[in-house]
Amino acid sequence: MTNKKTNPQDTETTEVEEREEQFFKDPKWVEKALEKATAIQLNDYEEELASLLIELAYHNSEANSSLLGHSLAAAFDLFIAAEYYKKITSKGWLYCPLASPLLIYPFTNTCTRCILNGEFHFHKANKPGSGTIGGITRKLLGVFLARLFARTDRNLQVLRGAEPIDLIVWDSQNNIVLMAEVKAAPLTTLALAVPCETQTELSDEGEVINLSHGPLDNSSLGKSDFHLLLPQLDGVNWKPELISLGIRPPTEHQAWIYRQMQRVFSQDEQLFGRYFRFWERAFAAYSKGEWVKGVAPDPVYWLTNACGQPVPRPQHWPARSKGEGFESVSDSKSSMGMDRTDDIKKGIYQVLKIGASAKPNSNVTVKTALLSNIHAVRHYDVYLKDIKDIVWTQTSNQAITKAGELPPEQELYNLFDGIISFTENYARDSWITDNFRF
Repeated sequence: MTNKKTNPQDTETTEVEEREEQFFKDPKWVEKALEKATAIQLNDYEEELASLLIELAYHNSEANSSLLGHSLAAAFDLFIAAEYYKKITSKGWLYCPLASPLLIYPFTNTCTRCILNGEFHFHKANKPGSGTIGGITRKLLGVFLARLFARTDRNLQVLRGAEPIDLIVWDSQNNIVLMAEVKAAPLTTLALAVPCETQTELSDEGEVINLSHGPLDNSSLGKSDFHLLLPQLDGVNWKPELISLGIRPPTEHQAWIYRQMQRVFSQDEQLFGRYFRFWERAFAAYSKGEWVKGVAPDPVYWLTNACGQPVPRPQHWPARSKGEGFESVSDSKSSMGMDRTDDIKKGIYQVLKIGASAKPNSNVTVKTALLSNIHAVRHYDVYLKDIKDIVWTQTSNQAITKAGELPPEQELYNLFDGIISFTENYARDSWITDNFRF
């Protein structure tokens, strides 16, 4: 008889579930969660870039009368990008051999420059894994909220929660705590680019020929002149604008990218506005999701997460390395904001579990919310629309069918006190409304 092997991931999942079960059984778990919560630790360069991007978002909104929340969401994508850029390696680069050759470090599975002309060239994206993204975005969203609260003189603390609580907003003056389930991810991440010489190789006949599109290591990271590759509209067509970040020093890799991004966005007063115009077009393209048959989507659509498979698919586009079908430009696991279906479902349950375990029993007023950078653009109607207005209570009377059969003083609670994001808020609570205005 063969013994069934235990999957280490299954064991880890069981341990997490057992810890959560014990955590919620404690009648004072809210107070203990506050005690265990910690301040979000920031380096000076992280705080400075966050503050600058927030100010640029406010200025951009005022300058072009656009929605502040959209400017903040665009700024947040840049903040996440800085975290991605500090982890770049010699591997993962794509050689693009157009008139001015580039090494490109893309974040969707296609050549960032060529897709602006509607040409697909597959290359594996450098996006971090979903588990890594979750940790990054929880921290950075907390940072952004803390800076926003400070800017508007709101006496609120933003704290990193201890498992299973993602993020806590503590209003000590009013004895209110927001327990937030965070589901966040960027809409798009600007590719990095390094100008290079034309790359060559020997053909089978022994002749020197130019390389075509393909993976190519960047073995000279310490000498590379890094650029942000920013798509810009030139009339009705897109073109790449290269924004120099300079040469990365051999030390202080992490601080360097933050400071260089702060430098370029400080020195060029119009840069954030140009970036925002690209971001808005990408957001509009993503929001449409499905396009009219026979009409190609805006090329920048293919730079957004969860954009799917190329349309039309070129003949050279590769089949999946695992399973059937073809590779995507970016799959649904990469969905931005709270728009990934698994995240929405898990988030709904977690909000309900936290509320049911805390609201009727705590000496602290507990609010619950889903929290993200961008709302569930494509999946709101399917997963949230029908349940956003649910209120609940707890009763041992199993025969009850109407609210009027409850005791007059029976407490009722919102499933969601808020579904909060920069781009769209839904609030059923005045405290949420007052403090999360974007």
